[in-house]
Amino acid sequence: MDEIEYLYKRYRNQIRPFMEMLKHKRAELSDADWRDFVTHTRENIINAPDQYFSDLPNGDLLEKLVHRLFVEFFEEVG
Repeated sequence: MDEIEYLYKRYRNQIRPFMEMLKHKRAELSDADWRDFVTHTRENIINAPDQYFSDLPNGDLLEKLVHRLFVEFFEEVG
């Protein structure tokens, strides 16, 4: 397994509680408000990754990993 896949799986597990919270918020908010909330959360993760992840890679790789995590999240929740 290469480093990107290893980090992806590791980060996916670390961020799972936040993704679950986002799923639950969907029932409480309008679609537009929920998407704004998800976008804001994604930006917070990119801007302050040390609050969400351990063993941080460089910024470009981190941004790619976070993008992939959120693409997968949107595919999962529809």
